[in-house]
Amino acid sequence: MYQAELYFTRHLIEDDKQRGWLDYRLATGGAAEIVSIEVTWNHRRQGVGRRLLERMIAELPPSVKAVYAFTSQTNVAAHHWYRAMGFALHPAPGLYASMNEDAFCCVKVLA
Repeated sequence: MYQAELYFTRHLIEDDKQRGWLDYRLATGGAAEIVSIEVTWNHRRQGVGRRLLERMIAELPPSVKAVYAFTSQTNVAAHHWYRAMGFALHPAPGLYASMNEDAFCCVKVLA
């Protein structure tokens, strides 16, 4: 796994309303990890998550070649969203062993 170096939070505020936020960290090895992404309930399914992801990717240094995130095996909505955003899902068995659940590592290789 990558050693985290820098941690960032990006908020999406439009019309003076917070619509969502994305926490990520730059890691060694040319990757960035999405730690969490949240969209306020009344702004879901309006492209807020996509815009947060696009803004994050746009500001990444050129040395970052991949973005990854982890999600629980049962979070089907997250699986659909990550796939729609161009991520591939890879099983990560035992990652959430303390919760008695397996996980997926979602990976997007950047051009």
